[in-house]
Amino acid sequence: MRQATCSPLLHTAPLSTPLSQRLREDTRQAHTAVERQLRLPEAIASREDYVAFLRRFFRLLRPLEKRLLAFPDWQDHGIDVVEHCQVPRLEADLRSLQPGVPLPPHAPAAALPCLPGFAQALGALYVLKGSMMGGEVILRHLLAAGIDGVAVASRFLGAGRAQAGGHWQAFRACLDHYGAAAPEDASMVVAGAEESFRSVGEWMQSTRWREM
Repeated sequence: MRQATCSPLLHTAPLSTPLSQRLREDTRQAHTAVERQLRLPEAIASREDYVAFLRRFFRLLRPLEKRLLAFPDWQDHGIDVVEHCQVPRLEADLRSLQPGVPLPPHAPAAALPCLPGFAQALGALYVLKGSMMGGEVILRHLLAAGIDGVAVASRFLGAGRAQAGGHWQAFRACLDHYGAAAPEDASMVVAGAEESFRSVGEWMQSTRWREM
């Protein structure tokens, strides 16, 4: 079983760097690793692949978002965490593709990233928020490839359209404000993001946990 440590990797950005920029620079290695593990969009070549991808991601995202929602600090820092939750979109896609089929079970707790405090949760939200932007790129490729089912079930991957521009900039501003107000927490935010990248990559690639 994977041991969740929440320990940050070697960081390169100066401590005075705005937190949003520091996150981008210090998690680049982890971000690149998860992209390599997921092999998207090439790994989705059929409707079955697409359904399997959505079900797999749903299993991890639902308990992860539930964990994030349990932190009471979001509004104190100007973040509407509910606005960033994507489980409803993902659930709607699965129901469109598999009407009448039960939703998959939650991932086990051992698969979730280590988020012992709000700072790490903020790092996890950064990862989820960024994945929305990447989803838009993946969606364009799948639509161009004519993968069956994508056109009628694109709420999840297409979420970046509604969250682009001002929404992303507003979130970055909240990150930078938090980093300036609590500079001692910046390394924990980065650690939470790195741990989240690792957890997503390992979960999506692992064959250890099957649907029950």
